[in-house]
Amino acid sequence: KQRLYGFAICFGAGLAISILSIFSFSKLLAGNPTPFALKYTFGNVLSLCSTMFLVGPKRQLRNMSSPTRWIAALVFLGAMAMTLVACFVLRNKGGELLVLICVIVQFCAMFWYALSYIPYGRRIFATCLRSAVAE
Repeated sequence: KQRLYGFAICFGAGLAISILSIFSFSKLLAGNPTPFALKYTFGNVLSLCSTMFLVGPKRQLRNMSSPTRWIAALVFLGAMAMTLVACFVLRNKGGELLVLICVIVQFCAMFWYALSYIPYGRRIFATCLRSAVAE
């Protein structure tokens, strides 16, 4: 029961922070990507860590490195790291566009990673996407 509470609180907080980052989007467009990037990335980190309450950190890392998930997990973690690098290191060198690209990659990788936990989730999504593009 405690693990479920930990998961729900951690996931809910992560989701809320990620959603609330939208209110900092105008700062990103104005040339200050740090508030948006930090909130969005921290929210994703919390959401990802929430699953450790359910399965434990060792199994979570094993799940993330499984043959069907390791690429999406690596892209997701890499995009989170690059988002932070872009907002802190490339801050005055046009890092806003790179932050935006990294956030989009984060979202897509997280979505693809999450679909791997749904039976046939990736296949169903790819089929729906193909049929939507074909029309």
